[in-house]
Amino acid sequence: MADKYVRIGQPEAPADCTEPIKKFVDMGDYYAEEVYSSGGGGGGAVTVANGADVALGATTDAAITTDAVGTVSGKLRGLVAHFVTLLSRFPASLGQKAMAASLPVVLASDQTVIPISDNSGTITVDGTVTVQDGGGAITVDGSVTVADGGGALTVDGTVTATVAPLVGPGAPTVDSYTSKAIDLAASTANQALVAAPGANKQIWVYGLFMMADTAAGTVVLQDEDDTALSGTMAVSDEGGWVLPMSGNFAMPWIKVATNKALEADTGACTVDGILTYGVVSV
Repeated sequence: MADKYVRIGQPEAPADCTEPIKKFVDMGDYYAEEVYSSGGGGGGAVTVANGADVALGATTDAAITTDAVGTVSGKLRGLVAHFVTLLSRFPASLGQKAMAASLPVVLASDQTVIPISDNSGTITVDGTVTVQDGGGAITVDGSVTVADGGGALTVDGTVTATVAPLVGPGAPTVDSYTSKAIDLAASTANQALVAAPGANKQIWVYGLFMMADTAAGTVVLQDEDDTALSGTMAVSDEGGWVLPMSGNFAMPWIKVATNKALEADTGACTVDGILTYGVVSV
């Protein structure tokens, strides 16, 4: 179709004109031709053949999942591949899941202490619990109750338990602990009840029962140097007295001096009974 022309000074082409408009401009010595497209500003859609743009690439370019060079198409496909992989790691729904259906979580090697609170209730562990002190010590402030659930508890290693004294301080080293019969003659001094135990050892008396026989009399406990360990105790015929068993190895009734024998002096009566004592390193 032939082009249409508009002279200088004439009105522009009508709005419904669908053909190119040419206008001659008087430049003095010559006329310049200007061509106007109808239909308003802006061009129409432009189609670029697939693969014709080197930077954009083709729709079939392989996905690029690294920082390697490539086309925009390849990079976009790589991003989509990464996103799909990330989504595949999430569980399909919320709530508790088995390990195979959950995201893996690894505690840091320098993780600080994570406290566990039972909310004033009870913590039940169904399975195996491994406790490692990391070369230090495990301290429990309170009580620990371990139930085997009707089965068995197995300890692979060493368990050290420290039991505080029942009453009073101290943790003596008791070399031996035993009882012996008492059979003392009447009116006799320096009768040995327990021989001297040796260097750096003492006799500790934890329990004692004595009863007079044949007549009324007296009894005095002392060491081999006649250092009194009791007063002069009067007993009637077939009467006696008792020191009940001490409930703590650290708290005996009597401590005899180091490496000294335990002795007794009697008055007019014979004395029978039983003595419980220990030999303690000091």
